[in-house]
Amino acid sequence: MQWAHSIRGTGCKAPFPDANASAIHESDIAVIAVPDMTEPGHESKACRLSGPESVTRREQAECISEAIGRKVVPDETTAEEYRDALGRRGDADVVDTLVRHLVEADGRPAPVLTRYQDLTGTEGRAASGVARRVTTVTACWQ
Repeated sequence: MQWAHSIRGTGCKAPFPDANASAIHESDIAVIAVPDMTEPGHESKACRLSGPESVTRREQAECISEAIGRKVVPDETTAEEYRDALGRRGDADVVDTLVRHLVEADGRPAPVLTRYQDLTGTEGRAASGVARRVTTVTACWQ
């Protein structure tokens, strides 16, 4: 969603297009969270989750391209340009943390945890499916 505005234009502002993430779909979080919030025995326990794959920001753009039927090309920006753009909309500490995470993830596969699959017996939603769902529900990138 953070790229929605720029994708409506010409591309997506994406410093570190080779930074990896293993993002988890919000519905997959809900599958785990509902029992954790409604059944006894889960109090004060943290459950680390991830999506089923490590995906670069460039690959995320490809998933969005496929979902909307239009090529989305990451418009590489520098960390400073990205920091300045985010800084106009957010807290400086949050922006610094985001940029630091991107630097650390650049060219490094993100950990893929098996907790979701261990708990459900199924694999979580992949990035391509997440992109299709987001674009279908919001139609924000058309």
